[in-house]
Amino acid sequence: MPRNTKLKTLSLEYNFTSHQMFLMSLIAIATLIISSVIGLIVSIPLFITLILTVMTKKGLAMDDHQIYKGIFLFNFLLYKKRINLKNKTCFSILKFKKRQKYAFVSAANPDASHSFNTFDIYLLNKKHTEKEILISLKKEQKSKLASEFISSFKGFTCEIYSPDFS
Repeated sequence: MPRNTKLKTLSLEYNFTSHQMFLMSLIAIATLIISSVIGLIVSIPLFITLILTVMTKKGLAMDDHQIYKGIFLFNFLLYKKRINLKNKTCFSILKFKKRQKYAFVSAANPDASHSFNTFDIYLLNKKHTEKEILISLKKEQKSKLASEFISSFKGFTCEIYSPDFS
């Protein structure tokens, strides 16, 4: 029986923070500088791979039967991972305050860090007692786009997280 493979995709945010992108770009440039020692055959493909990795985005994909986490490059789906939907009937967006330390910033201030909010989308069961993270996003606007995208899948609804342990 032929399966409908119409895949809808939504590319959301970059996989890496700007600080991580900067460090990976420095590593990519260092590979070009070292190329005189290693040789261009090794360093050019490594440089291209690092630059393309920096530019990947995370997102969601779905077909008629399943939701997937995806990794995108220029809005082209490179990789998808199936999400377990067993006993999952709804989802919720939870806001968290997080902090990330900077690497190699200063010896004078070794605890330099950046605080930010994340909007984590969780798949929930009917009583909200089981939750599984679907995706974590840094921008509220992107989480609303993801919410609309997920809501279009088999009647999934966005609900306020309120576990019922009774």
